Amino acid sequence: MEYLSRNLTYSTGANEFKYYPMCKQMKLTHLMFANDLLLFCKGDGPSIMTILRSFATLSKTSCLNMSKGKSNAYFNGVNESLKQDILRISGMVEGALPFKYLGVPIKTTRLNAKDCKPLIDKIVQRIRNLEARKLSYAVYIKGDNWLKYSPTNNSSWSWRKICCVKTLYQESYQHHIWATYQGREYSITKGYDSIRNKGERVQWHQLVWNKCTIPKHRFLTWIHMHNALNTKEKLHKLGISDDDTCEICRNGTETASHLFFACEYSSRVLTLVGGFIGESISADAPTEWRRGMKGSGMRKDIINAIINACIYSIWKQQNLCKPELILLKSAKLVNQIIKEVTGRTLSFPENLGVRDREWLEGLRIRS
Repeated sequence: MEYLSRNLTYSTGANEFKYYPMCKQMKLTHLMFANDLLLFCKGDGPSIMTILRSFATLSKTSCLNMSKGKSNAYFNGVNESLKQDILRISGMVEGALPFKYLGVPIKTTRLNAKDCKPLIDKIVQRIRNLEARKLSYAVYIKGDNWLKYSPTNNSSWSWRKICCVKTLYQESYQHHIWATYQGREYSITKGYDSIRNKGERVQWHQLVWNKCTIPKHRFLTWIHMHNALNTKEKLHKLGISDDDTCEICRNGTETASHLFFACEYSSRVLTLVGGFIGESISADAPTEWRRGMKGSGMRKDIINAIINACIYSIWKQQNLCKPELILLKSAKLVNQIIKEVTGRTLSFPENLGVRDREWLEGLRIRS
């Protein structure tokens, strides 16, 4: 099905293909669920033939053929002659709208509450089943001493984990002293803190873990902070790369510290970003800038998100920096970074003060 998706994306890029109404903005051509496939296009000859050719390519490549007895074509606003031609070429039978899929009617008009009721009822029933399962656990241990209780071998994984936590608490608090904790009132936070594994506190946690950072940027920065990015220096040592020269500037060994931000290109990007946001960010220690900055915590989180976006964008440019591809100019890359971060942050209106909103709007306008 991934092959079909790529094939449809490639085929529908032609000018002759027209999207189904309301699907053009999302470039939606198909939906898949389990063994079911829904295809969408405008009711004209070239668009339908593009869809059929893509499906024929899949059949020829994978030997997976459409089950014509279980397949239907649905039309809306298509003239009769074209409809008959499509049915003849595809070998499908015309279906009638609306039809039900996963309990929800598929129709040309907007769904209402009545249409969605069967699906809602199924979800509510599933929730009630979960509640019944929880109650069954309470009956399961009824009459036993909870502190001495041990789960049986046929207990669920989640229940055994709950009992495991109970055992950890017993080891942490001897003589059943649960009321106090180091001379103070007991709390769940303090109890959890007493049993968890404590690692070393890192200096970059505020850079990575903040609500404004885009998740994919956060993940890449986290990998970078653990020195786990596959730079050319590492690949060269493993014999995968022919050399360890930086792909972007072609000057120096491509290490993580070189890419962020000793490289001429990345250093220029960071300088432009600093000028954009009105902060001086050191290329040697981009995680230390917060200490001397005055402003709201939200603005600091936004700047952290921009730095994360810089790291992600530079890494992406490094992966795209091949002879046949053009490296984005640093100014254009900075504009993309600012637009991406401001667009996400402005979707959190309840967390933005008036000054922060004005500052963000100014960044977006200038980009």
